[in-house]
Formats: sequence, C-alpha cells, structure tokens
Amino acid sequence: MKDKNNYAPLISVKTALLTALGIGVFAAAKSLYREMTRFELRNKVILITGGSRGLGLAIARELA
Repeated sequence: MKDKNNYAPLISVKTALLTALGIGVFAAAKSLYREMTRFELRNKVILITGGSRGLGLAIARELA
C-alpha cells in the first residue's frame, strides 16, 4: 500500500508486529529453557575422567 507521496513502506505494520511477537516468544522460551536446564553444583562432588587434556581439562577448569 502506497502513501500519499507514492512511496511504499519497507515493511508492513502486520509484518513488524509479527516479527516483534516472534522475538518476544523466542526470548521467553530461551529464558525458560535456561531456567529448566540449570544445575546447582555447589557442595557437590564431581568426577571428571580424562581431566589432563582436551575436553576433560576444559570441563575441570570451568567447574573449578
């Protein structure tokens, strides 16, 4: 739909609203996922095998 100056808008209002809604739903889902998958490792014993190099070392450093 063109305005009075014969210019077409870059995106329609409907597209902008749906995009904003999609971003909001994505942000809420991401936040909920993080909350559901968070582990409390304080005061826990963790056994890491292969902690001298590679992925085991990276995990050991991250948890230390």
